[in-house]
Amino acid sequence: MKKTVSLAALVLAAATAFAAAPAFASANLSKTRAEVKAELAQARASGEMQNPNAPDYPQQFATGGYTVPRVQIATPHAR
Repeated sequence: MKKTVSLAALVLAAATAFAAAPAFASANLSKTRAEVKAELAQARASGEMQNPNAPDYPQQFATGGYTVPRVQIATPHAR
């Protein structure tokens, strides 16, 4: 009896996992590469998204915002 209940639970869990998988795959197929590039260009033009390679990009974001030299950062492995 225990074996049958365990097997039924396993089959139900597997069926649920595989049933949800195609929903994610079909959502990504609706846009072409050209459409995504056009949306990216539009977002950059409207100021929603900045180009990190542009000279006017804030340096604090480009370098990760380090305020202390790496030599001074204490690590548990340093002695």
